[in-house]
Amino acid sequence: KTKMMGRILRLFFFLVCLNICASLHPAARGTATRGATFRERVDKIARHTAAKERGILSGYWGNGVVGARRLANATNATSALAKTLPVPDNYACENCMGTYTDGSSVSLRVIFLQNRHTVDNTAAAAALAAAGAPPNGCDDPATAVPECFVLDNWEGGWIGAPVVAVLKKLGAGTVHALTPANFTDEVYTYVPRGTNGYTTCVQELYLGNVDLCVGSFWETAPRRDQVLFTSPLDINVFKLVTKATIAEDFKAKNLVDVFAPFTWTVWGLVLVMFALCAVLMWVTTHQSTDDFDEEELFPHPVGLVKGFWTSAMGYFAGNQFVVDRWSTRLIVLGFSFFLYISGASYTANLASFMVLKAGASTGINSFRDVVSQNKKLCIPPELEGMMLEPGIDTQLVIRNSIDVLLENLNSGDCDAAVIGKLEFYKHVIAESAVYSMCVTEGDFNYMGGYFCGGADSTLLQIDLSKCICPDNSVLDSDEECPSTCTPPNMRNCDIVDVPDDSWDGSINFAFPVRGWIEPYISAWIVKLKQSGELTAAYNEEFVANNPKMCPSDTPQGSESSDAGGGDAEALDVDAMAGTFFFSGAFMVLGTLLHFAQFCMRGCKPSPRGGKGEEFEVTGPGMDEVGGGGKDSPARADALSAALEKKIDDLQHQVSLLSSRLEASNTGGGGHPPPKRNSP
Repeated sequence: KTKMMGRILRLFFFLVCLNICASLHPAARGTATRGATFRERVDKIARHTAAKERGILSGYWGNGVVGARRLANATNATSALAKTLPVPDNYACENCMGTYTDGSSVSLRVIFLQNRHTVDNTAAAAALAAAGAPPNGCDDPATAVPECFVLDNWEGGWIGAPVVAVLKKLGAGTVHALTPANFTDEVYTYVPRGTNGYTTCVQELYLGNVDLCVGSFWETAPRRDQVLFTSPLDINVFKLVTKATIAEDFKAKNLVDVFAPFTWTVWGLVLVMFALCAVLMWVTTHQSTDDFDEEELFPHPVGLVKGFWTSAMGYFAGNQFVVDRWSTRLIVLGFSFFLYISGASYTANLASFMVLKAGASTGINSFRDVVSQNKKLCIPPELEGMMLEPGIDTQLVIRNSIDVLLENLNSGDCDAAVIGKLEFYKHVIAESAVYSMCVTEGDFNYMGGYFCGGADSTLLQIDLSKCICPDNSVLDSDEECPSTCTPPNMRNCDIVDVPDDSWDGSINFAFPVRGWIEPYISAWIVKLKQSGELTAAYNEEFVANNPKMCPSDTPQGSESSDAGGGDAEALDVDAMAGTFFFSGAFMVLGTLLHFAQFCMRGCKPSPRGGKGEEFEVTGPGMDEVGGGGKDSPARADALSAALEKKIDDLQHQVSLLSSRLEASNTGGGGHPPPKRNSP
């Protein structure tokens, strides 16, 4: 009996296994639909198991080797069931995706994620505005309008325009244009409701509910572990950004900024060099020169003062010493070298210092500063694994949307943030971004994007191109912006990027895609890049629509950066105040000294009522005659007589010279010279 029972059980299990194998074999299927449904269930179980093992149900960013392998097996199983397309000679083909190899029409499910100037639907935007719905109404089933689901309407933006053109060229039988309003309930068993549309679309594609996601997707490692991506459209380069300030108003302490290029120790050494050169030239000069008169030569102390003056003047006008021997030439050579190097260093450093003073300044200049200064750094969850600075993990503030990072920076929840080049254009340079943020304190997603956790919480739509008030309310364009509110395109003008060469953060822009159409989409992307069409679309649809809006008196308007393309501002009076003050002070002191010396001589006018300096008239046979305080009538008469005597002497000499010239021409005696006979 025991043996018989064992045989019966083995036979029973054999029949069960045979039945399962028969149901999986194409020839043994009752109907194609029934077999496919069973296989889909098996594949879904495999994907669900892999997702659980990788931690997707409990947290999207889980990762595990075993789970990844099972996911790969599940993906391969799904691909094996997919219908196939004819293999073209070139995947960048036209009208090559109309039917499958079995003759059935190709149907594509494409989700478009709306983003201004990136993936635009102007027809839907107009319909939403007419219905009083928010700009992103296509993402919500309650507000979406029919225009949201028409393929031709998604031809706006630097990504939308070329992608729609490619889908039309491929000639797919039917293209279903979808939006996040079409997300299934199934996907929310993998990601929480309210997760950003990009992550959710990746999950929908992972589940097989969509064939292509169109938008500015980041090809991150966790996403790439789940689904395939097309060839990259572009590279999103990330920036460290923080708030900056323009130089403060002019104060008295700005007068000494002219000395800022050198430390006070260096200025002390400059004075030492002046004194050293003065002493050496004073000691080594033994004959009177233009620098040292007879009464100024060593050991007369007045010569030391004269030498210091001459060396100091050399700092501003080049070497002033006159040399007449090799000893002094060597001294002057060393001093001239000092003048040249120190003068050039001062000029270069002064220019850099004052340009920085005229521009914007920040307290954070690198990721290392974030750690060393115990600052908070806002990032989206996709970049958490890219933050490699030691000790920065405890400084991170994770927000679920990159659009709200600058709002957290403005509110003081963080001191710096990391955003991509597209976000920098839309949020800082042009301030054209439109996004949503939860503004109810106490909500678990407070200051986060996309959704609020509580039913009574407020999810606010923010449009940076409109007037925004302190309570984050946005006024319509036709309303006057109160003085207490931020004018349009001015909310983030005090935010600048901080170059940090120690960190290179970049992620590809690419589309999540099903494996059976990936070669076609990727081939067309490569073709569009090689032809320059993608670059042209980026410049025409994105860059041209996001011009620089911040005025020049703001940190963003004054800075010169690659993204902003700002021009350097001319230095103003405040920046040069110290130079003007000290130069003018010395000029005034020199003028006061001149008048003091003049008054010490009696404050008398010069001869003949003039105001000129003292003068001399000297010559052979003449007594020295001078003025400058010696303006008595007798003195004036003596001067007049001396001048008349000098004129008479000159006339006499001219007469003698004329007579001699005449005699030389006539040969003497007034007759011409005799002719000489030829030899």
